[in-house]
Order: sequence, then C-alpha cells, then structure tokens
Amino acid sequence: MIKPISLGQLKVRHALFSISILTLSSCSQLFFTPGQLNDNGYYVQAERDLAKSKNAEAEQAELLISLFGQHKYKEANELLSGMSQDQLLAEPRTKDIVLNLKRNAGDYSTGDHTSSLHEEQIEQFYTWPANNNAVGEMEMKKAPLMYQNESFTGLHIDAANDKLYMGKKSKKEELGVSHYSVETVGFKNNELVGTWANAIGGAEKSRAYSTSPTIDSKGNLFYSMSMFEGISANPAKMVEWNKESMMNNLGIFTTTVGNSETVTPLPESINKQSCNNTHPHILNDTILFFSSDRREAGNMDVYYSILKSGTWSEPKWLEMNSSYDDVMPISDGKNLYFSSRGHQNFGGLDVFRCALNMAGGEITTGKVENMMRPFNSSSDDMMAAMLTENTGYMATNRNSGGGDEVYYFKLNDADRINSLLLNADNEAAIPGQVMIFMKDEDDNWIVQGRIMTNDSGLIEGIELKKNKAYKLVYSSVGLEEKTLYVSTLDPDDPSVREQEIGELETVMLDWQKSKGVIQDRISDQGLDDVSITSSYDNQSGERITETFKNTDDGNWEFDVKPGTNYKLTFSKDGYEDYTYDATNLEKLKELTLVGMLQESKEGDKINIPNVYFDYNSDELKQESFAIMDNIVSFMNDRPTIKVELGAHSDATGSDYYNKKLSERRAKTCYDYLVSKNISASRLKYKGYGETQLLNRCRNGVTCTDEEHAVNRRMELKVLSE
Repeated sequence: MIKPISLGQLKVRHALFSISILTLSSCSQLFFTPGQLNDNGYYVQAERDLAKSKNAEAEQAELLISLFGQHKYKEANELLSGMSQDQLLAEPRTKDIVLNLKRNAGDYSTGDHTSSLHEEQIEQFYTWPANNNAVGEMEMKKAPLMYQNESFTGLHIDAANDKLYMGKKSKKEELGVSHYSVETVGFKNNELVGTWANAIGGAEKSRAYSTSPTIDSKGNLFYSMSMFEGISANPAKMVEWNKESMMNNLGIFTTTVGNSETVTPLPESINKQSCNNTHPHILNDTILFFSSDRREAGNMDVYYSILKSGTWSEPKWLEMNSSYDDVMPISDGKNLYFSSRGHQNFGGLDVFRCALNMAGGEITTGKVENMMRPFNSSSDDMMAAMLTENTGYMATNRNSGGGDEVYYFKLNDADRINSLLLNADNEAAIPGQVMIFMKDEDDNWIVQGRIMTNDSGLIEGIELKKNKAYKLVYSSVGLEEKTLYVSTLDPDDPSVREQEIGELETVMLDWQKSKGVIQDRISDQGLDDVSITSSYDNQSGERITETFKNTDDGNWEFDVKPGTNYKLTFSKDGYEDYTYDATNLEKLKELTLVGMLQESKEGDKINIPNVYFDYNSDELKQESFAIMDNIVSFMNDRPTIKVELGAHSDATGSDYYNKKLSERRAKTCYDYLVSKNISASRLKYKGYGETQLLNRCRNGVTCTDEEHAVNRRMELKVLSE
C-alpha cells in the first residue's frame, strides 16, 4: 500500500532533469564540474563557472551546451563558428546541438535525420515554412496571454469546464532554481481568456517543480514533480548535499484539482528509482501514458500502464520510440501524439503522430508520421492538448526570445482540391462527376460520396484526409472513365502524395472506345490486315464515315464519337464481309468479338490448323472440341453445304503409317460432327497422309518441329453449296 504524502510535511528536492522544455539553473554553492552541471540541467551555473575558468579554450563545448540549454541560440551560433564541428558531431552530448544550430542557420546537409532522404529532398524537407502564417494545412495563431520568456511543461484541456491546465514556470527563484507550478486559464470559443489561476492548492512552496498536468473524468489530477524531500522546505541545506543526493529525479503523483493537501505517488513500477518519470497523460481514466529514461540507452521513451481492479500494470515500452528523446505523449483514443528529437524531423523537438491499436488489453502503435509544416519547425515544438479532433493548443519556442509560447491550432487534416474536367480531344470543359472511394483498414474500397461538376466543368470541394488512401473515378457521358489514386501521406517522402494530388487539378477524359478482336470464325485464329469502316451520325446530323485497319494480333480499337447509330463493316481479302449495326452506345460496346468466314465455293479449301490429337493417336485433345464446335455452327448456318473432312500429316514416319493415321483422324472428326446432328449425307472424310505438304519438309529434308507443324492440319473442302 502506498501511503499518501502530506504536502504540509513534504520537503521537495529539485529534479535534475534536462529536456529542452524544462530549463533549470543552479546555485553557486555546489561544487560540480561544468559538465556535471550541464548534464543535470544547471546551464546558468555552468556558464557562470565557465566564465571564471582559466581553461576556457578546453571548456568551449561545455559553454556551447550551456548557451543552447538556455535558448541563447545567437550566442551559441557565434561560438560554434569558431569551433571544430567534426569533433562536436562525433560526441553524443553535442551532436544534436550542432545539428539544430546548423539547421537554424539554413544548413541541412549533415546528420542522421537526413540519411533516408534523397539529396534533392533534404533542403525541401527542412526549409518548409516554420512560421504561423502558412495556409492550407493548418491555422495557427499565438494565444492572447500575458506572459514573456516563460516555459511550459505539458498542457491539458478540460473541455467540460472550459479550462486549460499547464505546468508553468513561475517568476520565483530560490538560489537560482526556477519553480514550476500547475496553473490554469479559461477559454471560450477556442480563445484563451482570463488570467492565470492556481490549479494546485496549498502553500506556494508545495507547488514548486509541479509539471505536466493531466486530469481524469473524476477530477483526479496527475502531474510530475521531484521525488525527494529537501529543496522546498529548506533550500539552505543544498550546500550540505553530496553529489549522489543531488542526482534526484522526477516522479508522477496524483491529487484532487484545487485541493492538494495530500498527494499520492504512483506505484514504484511507474516511479522507478534513479529514473525520471514524467509527462503523464491519462486516457479513459484507465490508461496512463508517460515518459521515462529507465532504459540503459538513457534517452526518454514513452511507456503505458493500465489500471485494472485498482492496480496499475507493469509499464510497457511502445514500439514507436526512437533512439532519441520521445516525450510528452497525449492521445485522443485513436492516435498517439508525442514530441521527439528522433524519427524524420526538422530539428529540435517535433510533434509526431501514430495510430493506436488497443485490442486485447495490449497497446500497439502504427506508422509514425511527422505532423509536418507548419506544425513543426527547426525549433522545439511540443504537443500540448487536443481540444477537438482537429484543434488544440501547443507550445513552441520558434518565434520567442528564448522561452515557450502557447499557440492555438486548427488542423486541416485533409487536402481540399478542385478538379477541372476536360475532353482530351479538344480540351473543352465537360459536365461529369467524380466518385470518391476510401480504403478502409481491411483494404476494401468504401464509397465516400459523389460530386458533380458545375457549369464550368469544375468539381469543387474534394476532401482527402492525409492519413487515408483514396480512389477517384471520373466519368462523363460518352467518355471513358478515368481512375486516379491518392496514397497516404508519407512523412519520409511527401512529394509522392503532392504529385498525385497535382494530377487531380485537371483531368482529361478520352472518348469511349469500341474494342475487340477479329478471328477466323472456324479456327479462332486472330486475323490481321482487316479493314474496318465505321459510319455514324454526328451531333449535327451529318453522316461521318471513317476507315482504319486492325492490329497484327487481330485487335481493333477506335474512339466512339457522340452518335446514336453506328454501322461497322469488317473486310478482308478471301473472307466474307462482316457487318454490325448498333442503335446505341451500349450495343456498340457489346461488340467485342468478330468471327469472319473464309469465302467458299465448290472446290475451295478452308484450312483448320489447330485441331489437335495426342501423339500417335486418333483421339481429339480437349482443346480441339471448341474448334470442332465452330465447324458444327458453320454447317448449321449453311444447311445445304456438303464438305469433305481431310486430315493431313507431316513427313516424319513412314508414308504408309502416316496415311493410315490421318484416315483414322479424319474419321474421328467425321464421327464428332455426326454426333452433333450433322447429317452423314453432307459429310465425307479422307486421310491424305503426307501427300499434300505445304512446304519443303519432305522425306530426307531436315526441318524444325515448327516447320513440320505447318503440315499437320485439318481441311474443309467444299463439295457443293
């Protein structure tokens, strides 16, 4: 059982916790090296000690850390310009500082953050606007609060009571150490109003170092402060502390809003000793997200714990963490928002987002997305709190003189575009529509809506959310549909989505097409060199006639102009003409296959090369039955015609054997037609063997199998019409 702590008795020691949003100073009585002071956030004292040092040249790196920690970027840049940057980039303590300063100065060519970008993308990624005037993706404006050079350590919105809670740096200092307290200000119509008010009651000293508030639905306040006694009750005792006792840490506590005479620390599994445990965020009263440096890597990571039957579960690490600091988690139940120095960022802390999956009592995270411009900049940008799904407040130091400022933002979490629909033939605006489909989590396309063009052919107000994939199907009467795709936003390469969206600005539709294939009606082989004549009445009532050829593989395709009556004629030497009348567009599109018959009169032969038998057999192979059925159809269409079924072989094997085998094969075809009710009186059959070869492949002549195959065939010889 964890006992409540009475704030009337608590002596709070200051947490030596360094992160850019929590900048602390020190007291001159303590005897630590500048490096130790910097590592624990005592930048002011470190700078003072360095100023007295007789070895200032060797301490330049520590001075750089001190200046950067105080947001003295101008002075830090001046110092950096005279230093060896290669050595600084090789040291973990100074690497990120150098990268941030270089980016602030417009140099984006160095560092791990750019490693996954193509060279030409680096400057584009880092030079996106960082001010609050960018339009399109987000509205952003400074909150109308009276403060100057402050620091804010976590924000929490109590929408039900129109209040914004925050860990706010107070003006009070004791021995150079800044105090933080949980305070609140009201808001109305998304505008912050009123003056600061204390959110935690009790003596002022008991509020020292209270940060990162979050409140559940029952009014329980969770926040972070020093885990140990000492500094608030008797700051003079600081001079008696040894080095080990100075290394104190932040922990997470809970109390009641406005009445904090007693506070309760969360269990030791959360408040792990010798670690900083901070930035709590409570979701649905039962899920606690927080930041901690408990791993051996030393950087801050995001963890979660679940309240079950009054007990907090063992914290679990989330896979969205990077190898840099990941802090200040906050969730709307669908997404986890957090600030990070890692992933693909603009420099400093950036705000990121990833989807949450809370199925089965476990929490997993999806792909991490940078919130992009203008939400993030090359300075520190901290996730604050979501007021609605797309609005909230955040803290940033991008435009400040060293402290943080609170901004109200409204995310336009969608690209809003217009599409102009044109006829590709004459680039004239046309009436039409777009059907919008969005891909769901099961990879299915779900209809989102339909938008019609206006009188100018413009489709207005297409809204595409950035974290979703879309399919857009454009259509207009008489024209071919066009399908375009827009992918989800890739933070590593946003140009992909931008290019896809650019393709939607002007969409050209081609005329609908008549498409099909022309085949020999009996053999099903494609025919080339077929002349196709199309004639139709245009919109003015004129009769238009056009002639063109099909392709070598038998296919045809042509644009269908507006008209209600098409007549097509297919012509080829040696074949009967094929004509087709289409009274409307739908009937025309039904025509996809044209079977042309060879011209036939008494004595003509129709070659059928693709009736196949098994090797050394007179049994028809399965693929031959469709061709045999074509012969049946031909015979039924011409009820008086009489034919001879002639089977021919190649010259391999003996003449006698080939003659007998071809006779059996011809008889097999004869029997098949009779079985399909073709009168035997209309049929004869004969096996020719190798007596009527079509090429040079006679006995004694070496030929390829392909050359021999030309001679293996069936023929229909017209005996009479």
